[in-house]
Amino acid sequence: MVFLIMEKCYEYFGCEKFDCVMFQDKEEKPCWETEGTLCCFTVLTPLIEETSQKEKCDFCLYKTHILQQA
Repeated sequence: MVFLIMEKCYEYFGCEKFDCVMFQDKEEKPCWETEGTLCCFTVLTPLIEETSQKEKCDFCLYKTHILQQA
């Protein structure tokens, strides 16, 4: 599946976690398919420690936004 990503996740959220792998990632791979992101911009923020990375991404506002555009 091809995603038309107009902006990176950190641009969408205004994130400044510069040590996140998405800042160094030159591939056009979605953040929810990238291991080691530091994202916490989900509707599950209070449950972040009890939720797996994949489960967090399933509720990500950015992922929802991109999939609606595809």
